[in-house]
Amino acid sequence: MSDLKHFRDRVQELYRRSTPYDGRRATQRDLADAIGLSPAELSKRLNASRWTHLTSRDAHAIVRTLVEWGAITMQTEAEELLHLAGSPAYSPAEWQAPPLDQLTAAKPVEPPATRSPSDGRRLPSELSSFVGREEELARLRDLIAWQRLITLTGVGGVGKTRLARQLAVLLANSCPVYFVELASLGDGTLVVQAVAANLGLREQPGQPLLHAVAEALHNGEPLLVLDNCEHLTAAVAVFVHQLLQRCPTLHILTTSREVLRVEGETVLLLPPLGLPTHPQAGLDEISRTDAVRLFVERAWSNQPRFTLSEQNRAAVLAICEQLEGLPLAIELAAARLRLLTVEQVAAGLGDRFSLLTTGSRTVLPRQQTLRALVDWSYNLLTPVEARLFRCLSVFAGGFSLAAVSAVAQVDSTGVLEQVGGLVDKSLLQASSAGDEPRFTMLETLRQYAAQHLHKQVGAAEEAIRLRHASYYLELAEAGEVGLSGAEQPLWLRRLEQEHDNIRAALGWSLAGGAPEVGLRLVSALSLFYQIHGHLSEGQRWFAAALAAAADAPAALRAKALNGAGLLFGFQNDMAAAYRFFSESLTLYQSAGDHRGSLAPLGNLAIMANAAGDLATTQRLLETSITLARELGEPEVIGQALIRLSMFALEHGDLDQAAATADETLSIFKQLGDQHGTAVAYHNLGHVAMLRGNYQAAARLLAESVAVNTTLDNDLGVAVTNLVRGTLAQLQADYEGSRELLQASLQVFASLGIQISISTALEVWAELLVAEGQLERAVHLYAAAARLREQVGYERTSSKVAAYEQQLASLRTTLDDEVFNAAWQTGSSYSTEQAVAYAQVSR
Repeated sequence: MSDLKHFRDRVQELYRRSTPYDGRRATQRDLADAIGLSPAELSKRLNASRWTHLTSRDAHAIVRTLVEWGAITMQTEAEELLHLAGSPAYSPAEWQAPPLDQLTAAKPVEPPATRSPSDGRRLPSELSSFVGREEELARLRDLIAWQRLITLTGVGGVGKTRLARQLAVLLANSCPVYFVELASLGDGTLVVQAVAANLGLREQPGQPLLHAVAEALHNGEPLLVLDNCEHLTAAVAVFVHQLLQRCPTLHILTTSREVLRVEGETVLLLPPLGLPTHPQAGLDEISRTDAVRLFVERAWSNQPRFTLSEQNRAAVLAICEQLEGLPLAIELAAARLRLLTVEQVAAGLGDRFSLLTTGSRTVLPRQQTLRALVDWSYNLLTPVEARLFRCLSVFAGGFSLAAVSAVAQVDSTGVLEQVGGLVDKSLLQASSAGDEPRFTMLETLRQYAAQHLHKQVGAAEEAIRLRHASYYLELAEAGEVGLSGAEQPLWLRRLEQEHDNIRAALGWSLAGGAPEVGLRLVSALSLFYQIHGHLSEGQRWFAAALAAAADAPAALRAKALNGAGLLFGFQNDMAAAYRFFSESLTLYQSAGDHRGSLAPLGNLAIMANAAGDLATTQRLLETSITLARELGEPEVIGQALIRLSMFALEHGDLDQAAATADETLSIFKQLGDQHGTAVAYHNLGHVAMLRGNYQAAARLLAESVAVNTTLDNDLGVAVTNLVRGTLAQLQADYEGSRELLQASLQVFASLGIQISISTALEVWAELLVAEGQLERAVHLYAAAARLREQVGYERTSSKVAAYEQQLASLRTTLDDEVFNAAWQTGSSYSTEQAVAYAQVSR
């Protein structure tokens, strides 16, 4: 006779302990996939009370898989397990276990197939198994195949996010899947930024970010999952409606406590987990219900010796029924088994529910149940843990131990112990992703903790939020320094990782908490916003900060104005940029701050040069160099000289360009400033090329590319490769030139820097002329001229004559009619069309 219950329990114990996929623990889903059954069917067969469902073939397949995974290592163990699954319907010969060496002779276990990163962004990983919901998952999968918008709704804690994640994982091998978490966002205008970040998109000047997102999701049949939308319902509804109109094959799944009310929306209400249908249900029936299965699974994780038995059956059933099958509540209750017996857990829940029912009857019962459980979990914390739990509500997204220590004012030893306690009690989730351990709090718990922070701490809440803002201000200001050196990639990752917390700090500061802190914070982030493409968001923060901190010290406002000017300039709003730079310079000069004046002076010089005002440009550059030399600081001298070197190079004064570049190279090497060193190498290489010293030019330009590559500075590499493309043309290496120009143009286009795009198109047009593709060259010259006119960037006087001579030659060769037609065609190209046209030119 078989002993299927013990066979099932032993199998579950073995697959839970095995780690066949790069160290990841196996789940019942993995076992089902390995033996060729669906998870629902495997569960049905393993939980059957009679032998009628499990076959000898199933049993052998299960045992073979466990051997391949290394969970079974002894021949006798394999035989004993098969004996437990024995049936009188089969002869002993049929049930004899194959030799262990035959079992292990199968192919090595391969991890589940995954899609290419280009097909979908990395999905959030789960740290625990997915239990139950087979019917809901199948229903959701069927719906998403023919409905374009589905909202998965239900009470908080019912498992909407977990089910959506499971569907995402299930579909990831058949279509591109993008999972975007919105819980940490406090502003509906940031929804499109969050989706763009998940897609790996950067904001481009002059182009709405929604357009870029729609383009990325336009092809194929991608699935976009927007998780936790309830606090941003109106903004998500508008965004989803626009996206579905632009992307005819896109499917969207949202999870929210409130429906979006968008045309075409299909609403799927997720009920609590299933409970036994009658109170006298037997142990077998109880163990097959999803609510009890989840409690037993999580109880086993917290107390490995725990098993469902006749002795604890009533207590387990009471817990699941009192919690009405809510997954989050059940998981929190199971976590208590580290400290209490299952009977004590059941008794504690009963007392708290009785107390809560005397409160408001207008709250939904399920919300009462969840609050009762969290109240109870909160009350079980020590006073020290409870204080930390309240403090952690000020964080958004994830946070590090160092951040917790600073905000909660706990030393390094205490913070590790206290955070560990909250993780053990399932009030925090730990993650090892990134450079250091990070922690997150479920949004429901964060809101609960925030209410207690406000209610119990009162005025002290402002002090906690100030420490939060001050911590991220210190981080941002350290990052501002780090972004100028070799640690630029590290700081970019760190600031992006903490972006939600930075947003939270800015929001609180600028809403009246500490406006000057907000102004300092946004000022420190100017370069981060530029490099990572958060251009319009940065503009909004700068505008809000300058308005909120109108009475801030002049030096602080001057720095912020200069940073704002840079962002507005990148967005091609030259009038606003000029206004900000001018006001910044005025404030610095009024305060007698010569060092501070150097940045807006240099930026105004660049704007004057772009407008063709050479006299003003020369005056501003000379003034900045004089000030820098008076200060005597090598760093500021190098920055002032590098601008003069670039100006001289652009206007054909090669002697001055070479002399200033030589001096800056010496300064930056001595300082260890790799970014400045790369620019100096670029300028020297460009000078060498214009003087006809091609060998030296190639060496110097290669040095610039090498240094910028170590800094992960794609823009710097692209600017130098543009010059290298010209050098290749001069040496008749047209294929090499094309490769360099294509690489540069792709970077410029991805960043949306129109003046750089126009310059690259002109260099590409020169290549086409050299190859005899004259009409195509005129197309690109015309497209570049249109871009220059849009930006308002004048061509330098030293280059006007050569440019006009080239066009005159083309007009003569092609005749006026052909030239004019080609020019009209090129002038009609959008930026995207011009870039695409250049890259297919042959």
